[in-house]
Amino acid sequence: MSNPSRQKGTAWEVAVRDYFQGRGWSECQRLATRAALDLGDLTGIPRFAIECRDRKKVELSTNLDDAEERAVNKKCPWGVAIMKRPRHPVEGAYVLMSMATFADILDELPA
Repeated sequence: MSNPSRQKGTAWEVAVRDYFQGRGWSECQRLATRAALDLGDLTGIPRFAIECRDRKKVELSTNLDDAEERAVNKKCPWGVAIMKRPRHPVEGAYVLMSMATFADILDELPA
């Protein structure tokens, strides 16, 4: 018997992957890992560890902590959580990051 929560999470990961691929990030793929070291849900977006979350209860702190832990595991500078926004398409999702991550990204932009 299938796990409905896992199916929901997988569907969200696929939707986010498809969105990125449709925006030209053709290397974006799901990481279906069950390894000891979790590197996030998606790969192929350079310098980011991405956690995809489709949960009824929004847990910002837990989601951010998980995303940042994945970034450490992946040895990349930034971890973000992409959270499904109820009754909205993928492009309406929330992207959660720390203020430090946001400032670091801004520092990378041309002046």
